[in-house]
Amino acid sequence: MKPSEQTIDFLENYIPEVAEIATKQAFWEALNSGNGVVLAQNGNIVELFSDGTKFILGKLPARVSVVKGQKILLK
Repeated sequence: MKPSEQTIDFLENYIPEVAEIATKQAFWEALNSGNGVVLAQNGNIVELFSDGTKFILGKLPARVSVVKGQKILLK
């Protein structure tokens, strides 16, 4: 059965909220399990542990500003 337009509209509004909650929950569960979590922080790639220890794994490349529809060739 094909979902109605109303159902599709509801899901399009609801899914981002659920995804945000699930992402935050996964982050905290990973930290609580004793594993490190890798994230971007202050222009660096950082591994964070539940005891507050941080290891800088590397630098993030400079951001590239783009305009919608613009094509960029990556080397």
